[in-house]
Amino acid sequence: MSKIFEKYKTIILDDTFTESSISSFRSLMNGYKRTNLTDEERESLDYLFGENAPYSITPAQTTKGFDWLFNLRFTARGKERKNNPFGYREQSILDDFDRFELAGLYDNYSCQSLPKRNLIILSVHDKHNYKPIYKVIASDGGYFEYVPYTRSDLISGQIEPLIIY
Repeated sequence: MSKIFEKYKTIILDDTFTESSISSFRSLMNGYKRTNLTDEERESLDYLFGENAPYSITPAQTTKGFDWLFNLRFTARGKERKNNPFGYREQSILDDFDRFELAGLYDNYSCQSLPKRNLIILSVHDKHNYKPIYKVIASDGGYFEYVPYTRSDLISGQIEPLIIY
C-alpha cells in the first residue's frame, strides 16, 4: 500500500477529523490531488470511511460550525432572520445543542438529490464535488444533518446556504 493510502487510513481510523483533514480528504476523493493511489486503494478508503462514520470533529470546528449556523438563524443584533433556513425541529435541536459529528460526504456534482454515505469511485477521472455532511445533535439525542455550501456554490446557482435533511 502507498504512503498516501496509509496516511488517510490512519486519519479515518483515528475517528477525529480536523478541518484541514476533512478538506484534504475531500480533495483526494474529488480527484483534485495528484496521487499514485490505485483504484483499489481509493475504493478501500471509500469503504473504510463509510463503515466508520460518523466521526468526531475538533472543538475549534464545533465552535466555527455553531457560529456559522447561528449567523444563518440570527442577525448580528440577535434578531431571528425572516429567511432563516431552520424549521421548528431544527431550531429546537440548535437550542439544545450538544455536539456535531461528521456523518459522511455528499456529492453535489454527480448526484443532486440523495446524500452519498459511501463514495462510489468508478474511475480516477470521474468528476466529483464531495461536501461534508454534518450531524447536529441535541442533548436529548434529537438531530438533523446538513450540507454547507460555500460562496462559490452560491455563485454557481445554488440558492440555499445549506441542505437540511
